[in-house]
Amino acid sequence: MSELPLIPFHHTVGMDVAATLPRIDEHEISVDARTPLAWAAAVAVFRRLSTRRAWRAYAQAVRCQPRRASGAADTVGATLPGFLVVRSEAPTEWALEGEHLFSRYALTFRIVPVDAEHCRVIACSSAEFPGPHGMAYRALVIGSRGHAIGLRRLLRSIKSEAERRRD
Repeated sequence: MSELPLIPFHHTVGMDVAATLPRIDEHEISVDARTPLAWAAAVAVFRRLSTRRAWRAYAQAVRCQPRRASGAADTVGATLPGFLVVRSEAPTEWALEGEHLFSRYALTFRIVPVDAEHCRVIACSSAEFPGPHGMAYRALVIGSRGHAIGLRRLLRSIKSEAERRRD
């Protein structure tokens, strides 16, 4: 098997990387909890997911950058396997970026208050998939709807955790 070149990882803290990448999709969910609770749930759920053994194994297999977790997950410059926190504006926006052998990507969570006790959590993803291996990966992950299914599941977990914290 030939060695695939790794896309050079550029730390772009402070840049709007999502604006430079093609938009993939946007998913949202209504949450029966205040914005700060949804924020805390989004950070906690994503941190737990990205540090699970299965995710770490996947991230290692596709050579995700950054490789490991460091810092407080809600702090600009912190890392989770496959993600760098590039923007953190509690309790309304948390933006992540990363890359691996087949893609460069951004994922932004926006938390929008609806009223004093309710909000919406929106997950926006953007990515580029360079070269033939990237095209194949895109077909596998995006074309199969696996990415959309995973994001919707993530949003349901955020909703559940935020609503539990409310009680």
